[in-house]
Amino acid sequence: MLPFLTVLLRVIGIACAACLAGMMIYQLVLSLFGFGRKVKDYQDHDPQSRFLVLVPAHNEEKVIGDIVRNLQAMDYPRELYDFYIIADNCTDATAETARKLGAQVIETRKEGPDSPTGKPIALRKALMSLGDYQNRYDLMMIFDADNLMDTNMSREVNSQYLDKGKPDFIQCYLGAKNKKGVVAWFYYTGYTLTNRFFDLAKHRLGLNCAIGGTGFAMSTQYLYERGGWTTMSLTEDFEIQVEATLEGRRILWNHTTRVYDEKPTTMRASIRQKIRWGQGHWFVALRNTGKLFRAFASGTIGLGEFLSL
Repeated sequence: MLPFLTVLLRVIGIACAACLAGMMIYQLVLSLFGFGRKVKDYQDHDPQSRFLVLVPAHNEEKVIGDIVRNLQAMDYPRELYDFYIIADNCTDATAETARKLGAQVIETRKEGPDSPTGKPIALRKALMSLGDYQNRYDLMMIFDADNLMDTNMSREVNSQYLDKGKPDFIQCYLGAKNKKGVVAWFYYTGYTLTNRFFDLAKHRLGLNCAIGGTGFAMSTQYLYERGGWTTMSLTEDFEIQVEATLEGRRILWNHTTRVYDEKPTTMRASIRQKIRWGQGHWFVALRNTGKLFRAFASGTIGLGEFLSL
């Protein structure tokens, strides 16, 4: 019995080592396609696409004014985009502050003491309150309350959307608002490398890029067809990325325009965030691994998408 267990453990160890080596080789080869100066692969188009912009916010009165002013200053025809601040279970002046600055506000509340809360629930309720959003808008974009974005974002996304055959998703470059301090600097460096040598590289190879949770555009028709915002995990961005990929949907990358996210500045905050992301990723993996193999076997996704997920 003992020799058998020894052999079994060795086989498992060799298999794990082979998988890790394969992943390293895949990432190395993939990163080579991130080099090069030309990052814009679409032609400019006049503004045509209609945007719905949603900003979930929970007790964000200190920063909500910055993103409201940012959205009001976008270099895009005002009649072609609407933005809403979703004041989710706020106990501060988030809603009042946003309204005073001229923003449209949707207030969401818990239905009961044990009812679930959070970003996915807030987005679901907001979309339900907006009614036929799929007829009034072409694309929905989501930002966090502490984000800022380049004012050309809507214009660039519009051009890419029209030039590339109206894909289901476009994820914009994920920048950082802050990079002072060791923790924030490591986040900034990590995202800088990932943006170019992972997402841009995948885009150049025709593979779906990752959805980063903020600064992405999503087809309202696809959103409506899937029943609204239906994600359940702590990493709703990864969940919707996996589900869309398994359905054969396209997720493009825009390296030209950027959203700037607030990064953690302390180790405790970073660890707490990583634990939350880890839990969400495991949830998505356990729910979708079988679907991934079936999608590959049926030809819905190719080998590249299979390996990248």
